[in-house]
Amino acid sequence: MLKAIVDTSTYLDIRRATKNSRALWAQCTLKNLLAYRAVFPNLTISALKAYEILDGLYRGPALSAPHEFLVKVLPSYEVIYPDEQIIALGAEINAALASSRLTIGLADTMIAATAIARKLTLVNANSKHFFRVKAHGFPITLENWRVD
Repeated sequence: MLKAIVDTSTYLDIRRATKNSRALWAQCTLKNLLAYRAVFPNLTISALKAYEILDGLYRGPALSAPHEFLVKVLPSYEVIYPDEQIIALGAEINAALASSRLTIGLADTMIAATAIARKLTLVNANSKHFFRVKAHGFPITLENWRVD
C-alpha cells in the first residue's frame, strides 16, 4: 500500500460513512480507511483542500463547524502546503489542460500536482477530473475507496 492524499470527496465520504453504514460505498470506504490506517496512522490532505472544506463549512448553516474543523479535525491530518515544485507542476498541468479546454479548477489542479510531486496516491470518489491529468501524460496514481 502506498501513502495517499485524500481529496474532498473522500474526506466527506469518511465523515458520512458511519451514518450510512448500510450503503455499500460506505462499507467499502470504511474498510479501505481501516486498512490504510493500519499502515499510515494519519491521513494526508492538501492545504488547498483544507481551504476548500473550510469554505464549504463557512457557507453552511452550522456556525461552529469551521472552528471544529480547525481545532478537532485538521490537526489529525498531515497537511501538505504548496512549495515551488508543487506550484510549478500545478501551472504545467493547468497549461496542458487549458490547451485542450479541459481545465479542472485550481484546487483539483493543485491536489493533482501535490500527489504527483510527493509520489502519493490520490484517493478520490470522483476521478473524472483527474483522469484528464493522466490523459495528458502526468504520472498520477488514483484510487477510489468507495469500491473494493
